[in-house]
Amino acid sequence: MRKSKFTTAQRTAIVERLNGILRTECLNLEWFPSIEYLNEKIQEWCWIYNEIRPHSSLKHIITRQFEDQNHLLYYKKIAA
Repeated sequence: MRKSKFTTAQRTAIVERLNGILRTECLNLEWFPSIEYLNEKIQEWCWIYNEIRPHSSLKHIITRQFEDQNHLLYYKKIAA
């Protein structure tokens, strides 16, 4: 059995941070008249979060750029 690289406390911190960002940047901005509309807005926000929004933890680049620059990093570490 393989151990996760994150402890439960780390997982909780990551989830809480994402929850806070989602709430601040999406959920607190308007009232949602239906679950369907809420779902559409959350899906839209997720796309923006992953494809457009720069992240300070990635030195202010978008997730896609980080992935393109580092896509072989994981495999290089395993091969070493």
